[in-house]
Amino acid sequence: MKKLLLIFSFASFISFFILRCTSPVKQRREKTAEIGRYLFFDNRLSYNNTKSCASCHDPELAFTDGYHRSIGANGDLHKRNAPTLLNISGNHFFTYADSTVHSIYQQVNIPLFNNQFTELGAIRNKKAILDQINNDPVYIKLLQQAGKKKASWDDIRLYLEIYCQSLNSYQSKYDKVLKGEAIYTPDEREGASLFFSKELGCSQCHGGMNFNTPVNNSSPYADNGFYETDSSHVTRKFTTDQGLFELSNNTSDIGQFKIPTLRNCMVTAPYMHDGRINTMDSVISFYSKGGNKHVNKHPLITGFRITEREKKQLIRFLQTLTDTSYLKSEYFTDPF
Repeated sequence: MKKLLLIFSFASFISFFILRCTSPVKQRREKTAEIGRYLFFDNRLSYNNTKSCASCHDPELAFTDGYHRSIGANGDLHKRNAPTLLNISGNHFFTYADSTVHSIYQQVNIPLFNNQFTELGAIRNKKAILDQINNDPVYIKLLQQAGKKKASWDDIRLYLEIYCQSLNSYQSKYDKVLKGEAIYTPDEREGASLFFSKELGCSQCHGGMNFNTPVNNSSPYADNGFYETDSSHVTRKFTTDQGLFELSNNTSDIGQFKIPTLRNCMVTAPYMHDGRINTMDSVISFYSKGGNKHVNKHPLITGFRITEREKKQLIRFLQTLTDTSYLKSEYFTDPF
């Protein structure tokens, strides 16, 4: 009996010790995430106070912006479409065509300081922006709560990373069906069968929990048949954006772009890397025709037969991947 009491007392002491040690860490992380939330929605992170991270990643649009191509602080067009930030905590690749970026911390650098295309343009006014943040009473209080006196640019990148890591949303009807908390309608069920069928092959590229992972663990970058050449097959129509090739200089990477998630895809139109396709109906039609001819086109893009009714059923299933429940939490919305 004494031995059991001794074991119980020791276990209780260890549990108490762990809680005492980890609780402040968790609290500090929550505080830094809250700083990240403020920074995410703050226009002062742009050199001319016109744009914030949320300008291209609006919570109402599943953290996209609804534009074909995003607009930077100068009003000029980015060459690509803004991807969703929901559920990116599990990602190992983050950009459409840069396979060297493997963390949100790295990714944040691009919109903040990129010179090739001005998104926020903070590189032009780094000291002044930092001074504004560190002298603002709201941030002074938030930083104090997180155990900091002032923030550096490295801190800002970290706070934004921690905030983005917490933008998770897995309460769609699809998730509830998996947990036995809901059932599909007949059309949704037929659409799911089509999606996972060998004939359509959608899930071959859009696999995994977030529908962005090839099932055979091949590269997350692919030429989906959207890229094409002109009649000479030499001069490429999309010369402004040749995908992964711009990083690798490997001709087999021309037209290769990151496979996007299909979660919330029904509220993240327009589609493709440059937003050139407006509706999901048109996306399905594009793939059913086998895409455009290009030497690097993925071998799975071969086309398929689908009726109008089946197309509607497939869209019904894709609608079950939508989750807007996160909007009920103020943590996902503008604190200003």
